[in-house]
Amino acid sequence: MHSTSRRALCTGIVPVLATLTVPAFATASQPDAHLIALCRDHAKAYRLLAETDDWPGAAYGSLEHLESEARAGALYARQQELLERIGDQPAHTPAGIAAKAETAKLYLRPLLEDFQPSPDGPEMQIVFQILDDVIAFNKGTLS
Repeated sequence: MHSTSRRALCTGIVPVLATLTVPAFATASQPDAHLIALCRDHAKAYRLLAETDDWPGAAYGSLEHLESEARAGALYARQQELLERIGDQPAHTPAGIAAKAETAKLYLRPLLEDFQPSPDGPEMQIVFQILDDVIAFNKGTLS
């Protein structure tokens, strides 16, 4: 039974995570290609995680419930990993800044409504990074 649970988990989450791929390098024509791909993958993971609210309920503690929780946990971990990677990537173009802003807009309202986010968390770090990118792109017009 233990191996069945692992098998079920792998067949359920591995195909989902496999759809979240990121190209390795930016191109000369689009220096923010990697950043934009990360943002797209985050949006996909975010939507998949939001869909977990619609998954049919299983009896608490049942194998189906545990597998569902494991799939949602893996999606959440992937979403958080992507946020950290996005926050580590400075934007170099308006398209990169827009991709970061769209990423933040996707999660920011629910985050602020439902939680007390830490300024050091990846969700808020992206907001600060967007501001840094906009300031750098405009060469700090206030200073």
